[in-house]
Amino acid sequence: MTPRANGLPYIGPRPFSTADARGFFGREEASHRLAELWRGHRLTVLHGPSGSGRTSLIEAGARPLLPSNEVEVLPTGCLSYGSVFPAAALPDHNPYTLALLSSWAPAQPASRLAGWSVAEFLTRQTHRADVLGRRLPLLTVIDQAEELVIGPPQAQEQARRAFAEELAEALDEHREVRLLLSVRDGSLPDLGPYERIIGGGDVARLHLAPLDSDAALDAVRGPLRGTARSFAPGAAELLVDYLRAGTPVVEPTFAQVVCERLWRSLPPQGGAITADVVRAHTDGHPALTGYVARALADVAEQYEVPVGRLRSWMQRAIADTGREPSPEVRMPPPVLRALEDLHLIKSKRSGGGLTYELQHPRLIGPLGRMIETRPSTAGPAERLRAAERALASGEFARAERQAVTAVRLGPASDLRLRAEAESLLGNVAHGRGLRKEAETHYQTAASLFEARQDRVAVGRLLAAIGQLRLADGRRTEALEELHAAAERLPTDLTVQAELSRALWELGQTRAAITVLDGVLSAEGDAPEILRTRGEFLADLGDAEGALRDLDRVRRLRPVTRAARALALATLGRFDEAQREITVALDEASGSGPVLLYAARVARLRGDDDAAADLARRAETARDPDLPPRQRRDARRIHAHRPDDPRPDG
Repeated sequence: MTPRANGLPYIGPRPFSTADARGFFGREEASHRLAELWRGHRLTVLHGPSGSGRTSLIEAGARPLLPSNEVEVLPTGCLSYGSVFPAAALPDHNPYTLALLSSWAPAQPASRLAGWSVAEFLTRQTHRADVLGRRLPLLTVIDQAEELVIGPPQAQEQARRAFAEELAEALDEHREVRLLLSVRDGSLPDLGPYERIIGGGDVARLHLAPLDSDAALDAVRGPLRGTARSFAPGAAELLVDYLRAGTPVVEPTFAQVVCERLWRSLPPQGGAITADVVRAHTDGHPALTGYVARALADVAEQYEVPVGRLRSWMQRAIADTGREPSPEVRMPPPVLRALEDLHLIKSKRSGGGLTYELQHPRLIGPLGRMIETRPSTAGPAERLRAAERALASGEFARAERQAVTAVRLGPASDLRLRAEAESLLGNVAHGRGLRKEAETHYQTAASLFEARQDRVAVGRLLAAIGQLRLADGRRTEALEELHAAAERLPTDLTVQAELSRALWELGQTRAAITVLDGVLSAEGDAPEILRTRGEFLADLGDAEGALRDLDRVRRLRPVTRAARALALATLGRFDEAQREITVALDEASGSGPVLLYAARVARLRGDDDAAADLARRAETARDPDLPPRQRRDARRIHAHRPDDPRPDG
């Protein structure tokens, strides 16, 4: 063992990374067990309380045990996605899928990944084979998988289930893939239904508890091997006893916090760390008191909750009993999650919900010794990252405040920071459904990126502006922006798809399909382009061409499914068409385009009354409404008039 690259044998409060593996001690048995289960099962669930070290076990424990000549391992995945990438430039997508694929492939633009399913992404990966030509096992991981089950249950349930089904489909098709989910104990019961969908009967579980005394001694002593220091007899045991605070276990995070502070306090020359040094360092809890003070200051600043209220809540509602707090001291769920992320509290299942208790009794002393906390030291970059995290969890107000603060704290000369903050503010407005406000922020961001000569960023923002104008019915203006975006991003599939849609809605049907044909000649299996061209061909009556495209797409959004139903009905396959249109209407009963396709299916089936009723509903729909050419179609059907010749464009 050698000292760490930065000269510190202890990492402090952050999780271990793979690069920290040589300083990771106390988890040898769990590391080998996790690596074995991960390789051997379709789905492995690693669970434990907050702060037990699940991320560290994956990155610094199990990953280094996986021989590169026997397995492939993707980067660690996550399920939350808050970004400065202009959200309005993205096609319809499942937010969990996009977050996962963005973390698995961080170099890929979000606009490309948004059109893929998990199975399609895995198909596009370059797979290595063994000497017999068999694909090596591909190990994948989703850390903090509790993100799948927290948040508004009704609003996200459809996306959650669809994502779980995507994972199951991917594992069915790619038998060499193994998936590891890491989740907190408190969220494990809620994960159960999705676990059954994904696992397909082959599920292994591994529970990770905090460190026992022997493991804690190893975690304390091990990092000093190869340095000029070691613990004198009895000193490490004294330190572990302090960390246990009369309990059987030690919290890994607190061990690292205390040991890092101890190491920094030592004089530069080597030598033994004695019991007297340990006593002097732990008396008054300086390390943990400082850690708690910084953590509470960060939470207070991000969530605009007074530090005194946070401290009082922890002392009154948590520290002694862990019972459900009374209404006057309850905290909003995002604040509770933030406190849990920082290992100050932990959740547990009680009755039908969660209750919280102090992470470990060792925090009681530091909480009581806090007189006043130091102010948050978060700078503009940290504030912008905090805004991204808030956006990922749907906390629009907090995201907006953090982004505005980032701009206020940052220098006026930092054009990138200002541009990214404006783009994120555009995403906040877009998430709230405020198109005009979103467009204004995107325009400001585009001007700032233009000043930095960042053509790619400008192109994406112009595409977002074009999308917003298209949604507002400002089709000529949208076409101008999308043409400008396509000039800057000629290989961006989403920009090309939206350019073709703008051309289509303006009646330039030949030009629209020509754009898509050009893209597909270069990338023949781009899902978003296939969806778009399939919809157009179905609308034009080229049913066979439409089905050739749409049958190559795995996940059909409602309007695409409705277009497929029209193609089937055009070929006289009415039973199949009715099944498809029923599903599309169930998923998007207020969509103008879906209702129009349903009207056309009903008319082909000979049910003119149903067709007229559906066309009438399509005319008045606003989610989304119909472009002019389709609105004329709806009026003709509503009036029981035959088709007029379609404009050639």
